Amino acid sequence: MEEKNFKSYFKQGKYIFLYNIFERLTFFAFYISIARYVDKEIYGILVSVSAFTNIIASIFDFGFPFYIQRESASGRFNIYSLFQVVIFKLSLIFILTPISLIYFINDSNYLVPILLISVINLYHPINQIFIFYLNGKEKFKENFYSILFTRIPLFILLVIYTINKVRLEISLITIFLILIIQSFLLLRTVEIKMKDVIEAIYEFKFQSLISILKNSLPFGLGVLFVMAYDRIDVLILKYYYGNVDVAIYSVAYSLFRHTSIFSTAILFQSYNRFTNLFEQKGGINFNSIKNELKLLFTISFSLILIFNFFGDLIINLFFSKNFLVSKTYLSIISIAIPFVYLNNLTGVLLNSLRMERITMLTTFLGLIVNVVLN
Repeated sequence: MEEKNFKSYFKQGKYIFLYNIFERLTFFAFYISIARYVDKEIYGILVSVSAFTNIIASIFDFGFPFYIQRESASGRFNIYSLFQVVIFKLSLIFILTPISLIYFINDSNYLVPILLISVINLYHPINQIFIFYLNGKEKFKENFYSILFTRIPLFILLVIYTINKVRLEISLITIFLILIIQSFLLLRTVEIKMKDVIEAIYEFKFQSLISILKNSLPFGLGVLFVMAYDRIDVLILKYYYGNVDVAIYSVAYSLFRHTSIFSTAILFQSYNRFTNLFEQKGGINFNSIKNELKLLFTISFSLILIFNFFGDLIINLFFSKNFLVSKTYLSIISIAIPFVYLNNLTGVLLNSLRMERITMLTTFLGLIVNVVLN
């Protein structure tokens, strides 16, 4: 597979970029919506529950998405194996949801929202399995259409809900239904026949699942450590300072975290290319990644300037003037964007070279440093 020029990155990358914009906007729009009519106490609880359930989902992620994309790109992953994973993940929802309810037992006044957020965050990875499988087949356009046709109605509804200050539970139920509809659209793209589904259910074998788990687990631990150090600071802030401080910090951090959509648009393509380069040539040289480096650093330094000069305008636009104090934190953490992008690139490289264990160990070190410093 030849080195890609800048034009080719944008040709396919536009679908990945747009997909990730809609993906991020799913929850971003939800939080913007409720931030305009719920108080900071409730907002802080919702952010905390979301952080906790995302960590739980990461613990039981098992690295399936990134493993499946790599194996799908190399032609080693079939439909039967795909549905073995999906059935297993669906069963976990019923096991893991009670953990969240128990953890937030002191906030029992908000039991229904806690339950709904938990189910949403545990169901969402099901769609990610299909998405990453199709990414390996380079069906980026099809993935984009699956989210385009489901999220536009969601965003319209959220606007209506915000204007009318509709109950929080209705917004959450709407998000869950939208995710289910997307699942059916993705199933059509994967071209799974009903007999394949029935066969996968009837002949489900733990031996074949365990075989997949053994190979995907290093990816899973890496994802877990990334998610933990990405979310653990919110839980620490809640414990020492309270829900209001969590809300103020989370506004800045959410803007910072969503900048990864730019690196993802580039690196999702690169993951397939690096995987095939390694399969064909047994290695990857510097010339193969120089375009990625140029693009990532150009984007990251541009974002630093935008956040430092226009951060207050961005926060006011999306979250209202109540959160303008978050501008200070946004300016500080924006400095880390180039390092985050470089970290993403090296992670993709190591995974493509089948060195996912190194990725796992380095992310674990990052988690330890983050917890200790916090």
